[in-house]
Amino acid sequence: MSTAGSSSAAPRRIACVQLDSKHADVARNTDTVLSLVSEAIVQRKSTPIHLLVLPELALTGYVFKNREEIDPLLEDARTFESPAPLDNVATFTSACKASCLSAKQPSLTLAAHLAGKLHCHVVIGFPEVGSLPQNSEDAQASGITHPPFDARPRPVQDETVIEQADRDYAFNSAALVAPDGSLKHVFRKHFLYETDEVWASQGSGFQAIHLPLLGNVCVGICMDLNPFQFQTPFESCELTSFCRNNNVDLLVMPMAWLLPKDEQEERAKLDANEQTPAPSLSTINYWAVGNRPLLLDSLGTTEQACLVVELPA
Repeated sequence: MSTAGSSSAAPRRIACVQLDSKHADVARNTDTVLSLVSEAIVQRKSTPIHLLVLPELALTGYVFKNREEIDPLLEDARTFESPAPLDNVATFTSACKASCLSAKQPSLTLAAHLAGKLHCHVVIGFPEVGSLPQNSEDAQASGITHPPFDARPRPVQDETVIEQADRDYAFNSAALVAPDGSLKHVFRKHFLYETDEVWASQGSGFQAIHLPLLGNVCVGICMDLNPFQFQTPFESCELTSFCRNNNVDLLVMPMAWLLPKDEQEERAKLDANEQTPAPSLSTINYWAVGNRPLLLDSLGTTEQACLVVELPA
């Protein structure tokens, strides 16, 4: 692992927003996000946040039948311009919502406003329309550490049809916005889930970016944590192996993860009785197993050793 390289040893604070995004209801989902972060905005000076993470497809919801259904919701990051700052805290929520709903890129606009108000980096999942490949010069200028790493099996890479550079494609993406509200980089989902495949194209590979206060940061999206199409060996851990091999300090994972089927019925009963469900321990355990290249480093299950790990300040 590398270190974050900051003059301050103060801990880094990361805020994660979890919400039940309503299908294609950008206005309602924007309201929900603003409500959930309102306390963080009020306390931004006494308890500052360094990174705010919102879910996969945060403002649109996740499942779409086809490209035609999601097409009106696609956002073009290439034409995004940071909105003017909203300085008045008392009117921030209403002004932010109005700004987002009048913008062609509501997800990026919301992230920019939140980044500026909280003075932190923001990651938000959004449906993107864009070209292939991404602009490598822009990526280098933003601090991307390596070209995209294609983690698909070699036979799949060899069979890939060359995409047309002059047409637009849809992607399940995550935007990284800087504290000044500018768009830092767009990460694209590399391993698609079956519900993505009906409308989205694969991102070209895993990437990491260097951020002064957070170190080397990789952003993956949900299915990226799984084996490729559930076909490669589970122990391959493609994403977290990439992180380990490229000195990544922080792996950020926006998700719209499904509950295990055996827990969905129990969750429905709790919802009907207005009870708060407990965290899904089986899901957390699954994530831990998928992250074992980062969690366990290089020690085997029967190996006797003293492992020393240096964490970022």
